[in-house]
Amino acid sequence: MNIKKVFELPVLRLAPVWFLVLVLVFAMWPESFTAKDQVDVYLDMAAGKKVTTPFAYRVLVPGIVGLLPLPPMQGYFVVTFLATFGTLGFLYRLFREVGISHGSSVITVVLAGFSYPLAFYLGRWWRIDPMANLLFVIAFLLIVRKKLYLASVIIAVGVLAKETMMILVPILFVSALRPNGEKILNKWLRAGLFCIPSVLILLSLRMAIPPSEGIFNIQGPMDYLELLQMIWTYNVDNLGFLARISRELLRSFGFFWSMALLGISMRNSAGKEATLYSLYLIAAGFALCLIASDWSRMLGTAFPGVFILVSCFVEGMKRSHAPKWMLWAIVILGMVQSPLSLMEYRAIGETGRVALAASTVVVFLFGTACSVWGYIWVQSHTEKGNLIFDKVDHVQDR
Repeated sequence: MNIKKVFELPVLRLAPVWFLVLVLVFAMWPESFTAKDQVDVYLDMAAGKKVTTPFAYRVLVPGIVGLLPLPPMQGYFVVTFLATFGTLGFLYRLFREVGISHGSSVITVVLAGFSYPLAFYLGRWWRIDPMANLLFVIAFLLIVRKKLYLASVIIAVGVLAKETMMILVPILFVSALRPNGEKILNKWLRAGLFCIPSVLILLSLRMAIPPSEGIFNIQGPMDYLELLQMIWTYNVDNLGFLARISRELLRSFGFFWSMALLGISMRNSAGKEATLYSLYLIAAGFALCLIASDWSRMLGTAFPGVFILVSCFVEGMKRSHAPKWMLWAIVILGMVQSPLSLMEYRAIGETGRVALAASTVVVFLFGTACSVWGYIWVQSHTEKGNLIFDKVDHVQDR
């Protein structure tokens, strides 16, 4: 990969501005980024203290932080930022692998850096999610590359970080069943063997860690029913289903949802399988909302799939020579959307919440309008019946 070529792209020059915006937001409204819902748990785990909480089975990141020659809070800071930048790097490799050009891949990586699922943890670096995101993207990339043995290992290790890695197991299983000349029985056995390590680790962790305490006191099947009822009450009864899901959709990806939806029709033939996997990840993100209270973070689990589709949209615009101002507008709106999605609505008062909601909706509408305009441009400059780009831009810089 030619590093100089990356920095020659004008759009990348907006990245430092994004970091400045985030730093200013953190500095001006620190109370909006100091929710300590899980911080004490992970700090205690890194310090070697015994904990019995719903999250005590997420042992990998606290273990890594505990080995660093730093206090736990500083250790999490280092791990979070390194993992976040690593995630962006592997996202670039993922986009290149599915046939996206260098320029479009870089632009999409910048957009991903603006997004809530990644930027959120720059302000809450004491969480374990950034490392889980990194392992998630690496495993997904390996599956796309058909390196299934290594993907199986990464998923198994990732389960030690966060149980959401199990979302990739069905994709791994299906990939192992792809036609390759083997007998059907051998393929099924091989697919099953790929999935066994992660399943065993998940079960071992749950059996080894003591039952949860406090609000998630789950010790039997009926407790799960009570948990589902509590989640529904928290997410729906207090706000209303439509209002709640609208807020979480806007917060998780904002108008990037519109770009992803439009990008489905712009994928190339080599990316068809990756597109199907992306749709699966998005469906899995919605399914996670049934068993968790923080819907925006659950939807954020699908970020590799969402941004593969976004990269297809960006590629379509670039290959159809759409006016540069369209992409500039999308990147700038993505930069503006970032701090809006990160603000903690419970900490800014009633007036602040109304202003935040209005601003978020306005940015979403403008971003969606630019995306639709770009889509119309692409369709009007493409032969009827053809995909936007049908010539695979293979990775040249592995």
